[in-house]
Parts: sequence; C-alpha cells; structure tokens
Amino acid sequence: MYGLLRIICMVYGFASIMFDVFFWIALAISAFYMILFVFTLLFRTHINEKEPVFIESKTLFVSVHIPTRNELVAISCAKACLEFDYPQNKFEILIGDDSDQPEVSKKLAEFAQQHSSRVRVIQRAKNIGFKAGNLNNLIPFSRGEIFVIFDSDFIPKKDFLKRIIAPFLYDSKLAAVQARWKPKNSGQNIISILAANVVEVFHYVMIPFMRWVTGTVVICGSAEAVRKSYLIQYGNWQNGSLTEDIEYSFRLIQAGHTITYLENLECECEVPFNAKDLYRQQMRWAYGVMSAFRQHFIGTMLSKIPFNRKFSLGLASIGYLLTVILEILFVVGFLKLSGVFIFPAQHILVLFLQTLFYVLLTIGPILVAVLVLFITQKADQIYKFLLSTFSYGILTIYYVNVGIYKALFNKPMQWFLVAKSGNTLAEKKN
Repeated sequence: MYGLLRIICMVYGFASIMFDVFFWIALAISAFYMILFVFTLLFRTHINEKEPVFIESKTLFVSVHIPTRNELVAISCAKACLEFDYPQNKFEILIGDDSDQPEVSKKLAEFAQQHSSRVRVIQRAKNIGFKAGNLNNLIPFSRGEIFVIFDSDFIPKKDFLKRIIAPFLYDSKLAAVQARWKPKNSGQNIISILAANVVEVFHYVMIPFMRWVTGTVVICGSAEAVRKSYLIQYGNWQNGSLTEDIEYSFRLIQAGHTITYLENLECECEVPFNAKDLYRQQMRWAYGVMSAFRQHFIGTMLSKIPFNRKFSLGLASIGYLLTVILEILFVVGFLKLSGVFIFPAQHILVLFLQTLFYVLLTIGPILVAVLVLFITQKADQIYKFLLSTFSYGILTIYYVNVGIYKALFNKPMQWFLVAKSGNTLAEKKN
C-alpha cells in the first residue's frame, strides 16, 4: 500500500510541475491573442487605406489558374472569372483538371469549348504532387506575367482582377498579393460556423497583425496573385506540399520579398459543413504549415532579413503551438487528479477551482473569435460557436495535433478532398 501511495505522489508531483510549466506557456500565447484583441479594436487603421488604382495603360497579362479534381463547381468559378471587367484581351483562364471521374472531365471540356477564346482545360492523367503538382503543370501553358489562383469553390466579383493586379503596377518587385476570404456558408450549421471562424480570425485579425508587425504577410492558397518570374526563379510550387501557399511564402520572406494584403478585397468561398471534412481540413493545414515551418525555420533564422520578418514564421504557426500545449495540459491535468488519493476531501474543491481558473486564463483565442463574430455582424451565432468550440472544436484539436506530429516527424500524409455544396448545385444545373 505504501509503495502505491508513493507512486501516486510521484505522479501527482510530476503532473503538477508539468502543468505549471505548460500553463505559463499557454498563458503567454493567450496573452498574445489578447494583444490581437486590442489591436483589432484599436489599431487596424490601415483598413481604411486606399487601394492602388488600376492603370489600364499599364495592364499586365494575367493567367487565371483554377486547379481542380472531380469538382464541377470549378465551372462556377470560371464563369465568375469570365465576367471580370479586366481588359478582355489581357487575361486567360486555365482549369487544371486532375479528375479521375470521366464525366467531370467531360463537362469541364465542354465548358472550355464553349469559351475557347479565353478558357482552356489542362488535364493530367494522375494527381501527382497534389494541388502543387497541378499548378506546376499549368505554368508551361500560361502566358501571363501574373498568376491569379482560385480554388474551385471561390467566386470572385467582377472587379476582383483589376483590384488584385493594381498593386503590381506600382511595384515591379512585389512578389504576391493576397485577398480576404469570405465564407458564404458560415451559417449552414454549427460545424460551418466553427470552420468559418477559423478562416475569419486568420483573415480579419492574424494577417492584418502580421502585416502591421512584419511588413509582409503569407499567401493562403486561393484568391491570391503571384509574380510568375519569382515563382520560376525560386523553383515553382513545392510538389507534394499540402500547403504550397505557406511553403512558398516562407521562401519569399526568407529571400527578402514582400507579400501584400488587400483586406477590403474579398472573395466568397465555402467552408466544411460536416465534421469529417472539418477534421481532415484542419489536420491537412496543420501538417502543411508545420512541415513548412520545420523546413524553413533554420534557414530563415540564419538569413539576413530583419528580425520582424523572421517573426512572421512564428505568427503563421502560433495557433498550432497552442493546440499542442492544450493537449499536454489536458493530459497532465488528468494526471493531477491522482491528488484525490493523497489530499483531504476539502482540498479537492480547491484543486478543481484552481484548474478551472487556469483554463479561464487561456481563453484569449476564444475572445478573439467572439470579437470577429461581432466584426462580421454574426453576433447571433456566438452561442452556436461556443457550443461548437467545446464539442467539435475539442475533437478538432486532436486531429490538428495528429497533423502536427506527423509533420514534425516527417511522416507522409495524403490530400483530402472536402465536400462542397457547389458541386451538387453544378450537377443539378448540368
């Protein structure tokens, strides 16, 4: 009996020390999110900055890239691109078709044939290298000086192309431009509310803060424009990367280039609306970001770029660090419960209240998320967001951490396609 009690005391002592250590790390990250909270409320003055004005006499030729795989919604994206008010002889639309469903490829080809003067389908037999491989395959067929990239579910507005190209007309060394994502199905259910909030916190808070602190941002994989010459100079998209956008961003930042963000230029998109897709998407994003972080951390730290630019790597991945810390806190917090065997009953309540107090001090990210719901005029969704956070969100943390651990230990992961309601609508129309 004495030996068992000694083991329990050792477990409790170890768990208590570990909990305190990782609590302070979590508290520091939570404090960072509180800084983001204050920044969002008080210092986002650059939002009112005037966007560069498009100069028609300096028009650049643009290749619009729409990589897709078994997604008819790509036709809806291409249709929206055909409506651009950009000079019609100055842009082309290339649909990268990696489909293994012949009926989808057939409909994409039929659409391209109907608009053969401006739309082409570039088909591959296999989805080698995932989305990055698809995009790389489009490069030799592209005439544009700038590549504007859309995932298949994105629906840009008529003036989108002029606005995202305008910054390039004033800065010949600008490497890339990112627009803001606007989830159009955020209110579909409590899962889409959580998924949309993840996107909107990054676009309304994290990216503007990154721009404010470092003078640059990262591109996000869609509703983005990249300069062709730099992309080729630095070796194209990284084949097989699950977040080719972040990986290329780190290369650009390490080389001293600038990426700008147009917060007032938004583009509608879809977010996951079922649990399985939410888990897989977040796991893939975590894997891709941490893989890029692991790959470029040392090189960036040793580079000659200013420290604030180096800090951008941490800003892009800090949310994933928090999920790991929270998982560790959960495990050691559970081990602390061994204290019920060695403390008098009156101390159990103190232990519980202390743990609860610690947890409440780490809710900075949730406060920021709630603030974003106010900013986006979705205050009525707050209770649903909280319900989703403390249910699906907890499971999401598990899958995110699976992605992180696989990335850190260089384990392979496949690309997961996410269901999109736009595909169903496209099928009905066709």
